[in-house]
Amino acid sequence: MSTFLNPVLIIIYSAKSHKELPITSLFQKVTPVYKLVPKGLVKFGAKVLQKIFEPDRKNNMETFKAMLNDKDPLFLKRTAKMIIR
Repeated sequence: MSTFLNPVLIIIYSAKSHKELPITSLFQKVTPVYKLVPKGLVKFGAKVLQKIFEPDRKNNMETFKAMLNDKDPLFLKRTAKMIIR
């Protein structure tokens, strides 16, 4: 990723408490469906959801695509687990 961006800080999730988390995160914490999803489907889902949740995607489309394509599907699955916890 460092070949695409040279950031000083990237904030992944900035919720101060569990009350600020989206309802889907709370649902996934109680019902860990993410454990059943294969890693390849996680990467495919990230590509689909990126279009919805990344407002700047149109401005930097090639960078976002390259960063996501460069990620290992297993890494994406593990990071999802860390965020939901």
